[in-house]
Amino acid sequence: MLVKVLYAVLIKWLFQITVLWLVFTFYGFSLFFLVMFGLIMSLITLGISDYVAFSFIGNLPAAIVDGIIVFLSMLIWLSLTTGLDFGILAALLLYSSLVISGEWFIHRYVIYPVRRGGGGDRHAGYE
Repeated sequence: MLVKVLYAVLIKWLFQITVLWLVFTFYGFSLFFLVMFGLIMSLITLGISDYVAFSFIGNLPAAIVDGIIVFLSMLIWLSLTTGLDFGILAALLLYSSLVISGEWFIHRYVIYPVRRGGGGDRHAGYE
């Protein structure tokens, strides 16, 4: 079971790094920061959204919770360190939108089989 959970974290982390790099590399963020922020967000959203919200409200609302978590986390961090402008807010909206759409697939094809201990189409009830 631990291997399956590590697999889920790895998939979420790679997804987070990719989206962060695509959106925020143009704003001068270092790759190290993006990798670390992606890891932190992967662990936080795995615990809150994938294991709590997904159980109670289903796939799409849990994906929206993921988007809200990453949006607020990055918003708070940027507010405290560098400040915000319209371009950064637009990037935050793009980032959270991409996370929502990607997490829907991650929940459907990675998280549900890990949590239920199986695979196949058993995740279809969590639309």
